[in-house]
Amino acid sequence: TEDQHTKMEFFEYLGDIYSDIEVYDIAYLNYIEALKIAQKEQLTNNIGFYYQDLGRIQLRIGNSESSLDFHTKAYDVFSKAKNQKQKTVALANIAVIQSKIGPIEKAILTLKNINKNKNSSHSLKANTLMTLGNIYLEKLEIPAQAISYYTEALTLIKKSPDKNMQVMLLQNITEAEIALKKYDKAWELNKKSEEILSIHPNLELHASLHKFYAEIYNAKKKYKDAYTHLNLQQKYNDSLAKTATQLKIANINTATEIEKHQTDIALQKNKVTTLERDKIIGSLKMTILLITVLLLGLITYIFIKKSRTKITALKSEKIEITDKLDFNKNKIKKMALNISTSQEYVESFSGKIKGTLSRINDKKSKVEITKLLHDLQSYKIINDNKKELKIYLSKVNDEYLFNLTKKYPSLTKEEQHLCSLIFLNLQNKDIANLLNLSVRSIENKRYRVRKKLELNTKQSLHEALNSL
Repeated sequence: TEDQHTKMEFFEYLGDIYSDIEVYDIAYLNYIEALKIAQKEQLTNNIGFYYQDLGRIQLRIGNSESSLDFHTKAYDVFSKAKNQKQKTVALANIAVIQSKIGPIEKAILTLKNINKNKNSSHSLKANTLMTLGNIYLEKLEIPAQAISYYTEALTLIKKSPDKNMQVMLLQNITEAEIALKKYDKAWELNKKSEEILSIHPNLELHASLHKFYAEIYNAKKKYKDAYTHLNLQQKYNDSLAKTATQLKIANINTATEIEKHQTDIALQKNKVTTLERDKIIGSLKMTILLITVLLLGLITYIFIKKSRTKITALKSEKIEITDKLDFNKNKIKKMALNISTSQEYVESFSGKIKGTLSRINDKKSKVEITKLLHDLQSYKIINDNKKELKIYLSKVNDEYLFNLTKKYPSLTKEEQHLCSLIFLNLQNKDIANLLNLSVRSIENKRYRVRKKLELNTKQSLHEALNSL
């Protein structure tokens, strides 16, 4: 039994590591092996946890239905075990998936019931309220109701040491206030986030901070300030990408060390089996050999225990970075739409100024207005710098572009870029503005991409690209 427990933990550690480095197929297989041992040994809570791990893996690779099935199994296991805390967590996971695939009404009802549950911790309630706020802001587009949920969550964790959670809620409220066009209120909330981040720095939240400042200043037509904050956002995003790469390398090295150690143990066991089968070693040598094996097992146990702390820390940090990168994906979409809208506005406004300028005879006024026109047009570097936007998209979507190229090698670079924009769920009009093309040209390009992907008329191009 002790051997089985150690083996189960070993598969669990390997599953965690491969999940951290995003090798999801191998992570899935290791969690399955751990689950089989837990079921055989009738370790109820472990069974529930492994179902949750499998559900998380399926959600990461886009299999929402399969993820929902695993989380439902986890809920059933914890219900039978009368583990109320984990039962509630599993229910929250189910609601999150329902908010993605529907029905949204059922997800909202589930989350509200969790929030009313007296046994739910403040932390769980805060996360539940934040999820409710996200649904109302992003799915239902009711920012006022979203603010109500975010504010209630913020009150629950006001004394919590988790400053990142506080900043995330403040920034969510900021985003909702921007949606309501209450830019002064949004600026005040963003300033509060900045004060917390000055004491508790966080790369991803710093990037979001400057993104919201840019949106606020752009709405107030303070274009130079908006451009400054967009550059700061880019700086923090670059640092975040570098940190994520370093963490991935560290996780790969750890996985390699553990697998090497596993091989050493297997070789040692084979040696013991051979010696026992041949009956060459006498009783004294056999005793020494057994002692050696026990010592090796003890060393292995100590190594695993020491590695567990490191792996857990790396796992937590990796999950945090991955979640923030998912969050940042939505922000990229909004940035692209904002750039497209700004370009149309600047070009339209510049044309009006030029028309007015042609009707003015005063030379001094002409010089001043020409200077103002030049300042306004200098803001277009935000919109016209398409290469910079393409580079940023490729940094965020490296794995996506790799999978796309691997599966569909016939796609050109231009078609790959178009696929990235469709993957972000941009409309044809917005893509046409970004690429300086007509909507008809974008439709033709989409048609050629569909032909190369061999999609029939009933299949969605966005869903096909999103599945990668």
